[in-house]
Amino acid sequence: MKRRKGAGPGRPVQPRARFEAWYIAGSVAAIAVATVLYGKWSSDAPSSEQVAQSSANGLNAHSRDSSDAQRSATDAHNLRDSPLEPVVAIRSEETLDPVPYPGAADVDTSDSSRPALQWLLQPVAPKDWEETHWDGLPLLLKRPSDFYGGLQSGLRAVDALLHVHKTESRKPLLMHPTEPRTQADCSIVKGGMDDLTPKYTSVHHGYLDGGTVVCNLAAAYWPPLARLMRDLSAGAGFDFLANMYLTPPHSAGFTAHTDNKDGFILQIEGHKHWRIWEPLSLRRPLRSQMLGRPHEAPVEKGPLVFDGVVTAGDLLFVPRGYVHQAAAAGDKSSLHFTVSAAKNLEWSTLLPNVFQGYPRDRLPQHVLKLVTGTLGEAVRAEAAQVDQSWVRGSLPLGYRSPSAALRAKVRDVLTQLKEVMLKRLAKQLAKQPAGKIAFSQAFTELIEGPDDALDAALSAAVAANDVYLNYTSNLVANGESVAWPPAGGLEPDTTVTRVEPFDVANDGKQLSVTTANGGTVRLRALVPTAAALDWVRERDVPFKVAEIGGGLDDFGAVCVVRILEHLGVVSVPNTAS
Repeated sequence: MKRRKGAGPGRPVQPRARFEAWYIAGSVAAIAVATVLYGKWSSDAPSSEQVAQSSANGLNAHSRDSSDAQRSATDAHNLRDSPLEPVVAIRSEETLDPVPYPGAADVDTSDSSRPALQWLLQPVAPKDWEETHWDGLPLLLKRPSDFYGGLQSGLRAVDALLHVHKTESRKPLLMHPTEPRTQADCSIVKGGMDDLTPKYTSVHHGYLDGGTVVCNLAAAYWPPLARLMRDLSAGAGFDFLANMYLTPPHSAGFTAHTDNKDGFILQIEGHKHWRIWEPLSLRRPLRSQMLGRPHEAPVEKGPLVFDGVVTAGDLLFVPRGYVHQAAAAGDKSSLHFTVSAAKNLEWSTLLPNVFQGYPRDRLPQHVLKLVTGTLGEAVRAEAAQVDQSWVRGSLPLGYRSPSAALRAKVRDVLTQLKEVMLKRLAKQLAKQPAGKIAFSQAFTELIEGPDDALDAALSAAVAANDVYLNYTSNLVANGESVAWPPAGGLEPDTTVTRVEPFDVANDGKQLSVTTANGGTVRLRALVPTAAALDWVRERDVPFKVAEIGGGLDDFGAVCVVRILEHLGVVSVPNTAS
């Protein structure tokens, strides 16, 4: 990775976006940098004029707010030694021919070692993405609406996914190690960060009441996602997992927050309005350093760098530390999967252990003992510094496989770490001349020693995290083992019969569905939901889920049936909620 002149010691500085001529189509000024839009908006993107106008409004708002935002953030940016950078929107001039997944091996790629990543990022090459965006800058890729069709995970599949979840999520592998609950939970979030699931009879109920359905570790029980996670992990060297987010129309799930992992947003269906802010104080947060959730520090927003709509087929990459918030856009549900590295393995995690695996015949035992103890404490202290994000930087892709490029990068980091540590520990080492010599000797061995010795040290340091990473691999393996296609789950052509009468009261804010035996469910009063309930209430003959009137989408109609099934007023043969 290139470094700008004047950067802090050892700090990998993100370069200003370098865009090849073959995919530049134009630029729009925003806070003295450009948001690059590649090619034309595709004709199949719904409401393209509105989407384009929304993005333009976002850029205009960004420009209007830029003066004050830039002035207030100038000092912070100078401390971080990082420029204000844009989100990049890219679209191919030629219509992409989506390759169904798994089919990444058929993708024409110059980077054959990472076909899954190449498929996910097309038309951007993985190497270009890694240099500019991995652990760096946000990225938006605009693509055909059916790009993710091969994942077989649209709205029609959600009820089947929830059905499989009920069975698989209670397996010992997925249970919390110390608490009687699953880690692969499906919960309801509604305009905040709190889990509101106990408030509802089911996630179907919560969804129709405006809640976002969040299913964690979805790849652990959904085979199409599991296969993608396996292939991404094999090519990138990081273990990947995925969560599902389904937001009803006119709704938002989480409030503004940060994450401690870089995330790929795969927009499967619908549209979502995203806002992303530059980190103001903490770039590249560690696993324990997140903002905006309960019991965490409040969000600190920097300048707004993106305010626009992500549509089906698109990919939005949000690096860890960037503040973000999203809401369903328009009259349709939004379904996306967030794919992220199960654990960003940072330099701060690796470096304290790097000497422990160094061959003992290369360094005296007393040298290793002195260096490992001192270095561990020093690196942890360095990582805690707000302005030292380089220590919290992620290892490069493919870090598990020794290569000349990886060794060069590691030696570069070690060279700069040596300078930083000698400066930080100057007073301590001044009192221990022998310790200072040992410290320098140890670093010299790693930096200038033979490749096989460095490889052994790296392997041992990486192995310290293998317990966690092996666990995530087992989760993905469990997902691949689930029977496919899944049994259970409502389909659009599933026949439903109303077996008992029910009433619907609508006060304009809330719908109350009541039965003769006193059962009651309350929902927010949206016109499509009220119309769908009235439609079912008047049916005296069996009907199919897809026939439900009112204008609800596939999953909305499924939710109406599931709620009425819970109340005992409809019969649904051969399925389980």
